[in-house]
Amino acid sequence: EEVFPSSSASFENCRIWRARLEPIASETYVEVKKTTHLNGPPGKFKILKYWLQAALMKCGAVLVATTQGTDGDTANEVHRFSLDQLSGMVEAGRIWQSLANM
Repeated sequence: EEVFPSSSASFENCRIWRARLEPIASETYVEVKKTTHLNGPPGKFKILKYWLQAALMKCGAVLVATTQGTDGDTANEVHRFSLDQLSGMVEAGRIWQSLANM
C-alpha cells in the first residue's frame, strides 16, 4: 500500500494497493480471431498473419471462429491451433530469416 497526500476537501489521502499476483507466462494466453473462412490462398495468408501475431506476442495458441455461410456474426466452426501447428503450416524458418535480413 502506498499513501499519497491529497488536497481534496473530501479526502486527506489517496491509497493505492498492489495485488500480489504471480506473473503468468504469455504462452498460456490464447489469441481469438474471427474470419469468414480459411480456404485457398486467402486462408493461407490469414493463417500466416495469425501465426506471426501469436509468435510475436508469444501466445500459446490461436482460436479461430469461421463464419462462412452465416450472417457474419455467428460462428459455424471453431478451430484451435497451437503455435507449433501454425509454424508447421507456414514456412516459419524462412519467414524469420527474411525478417532478420531486413
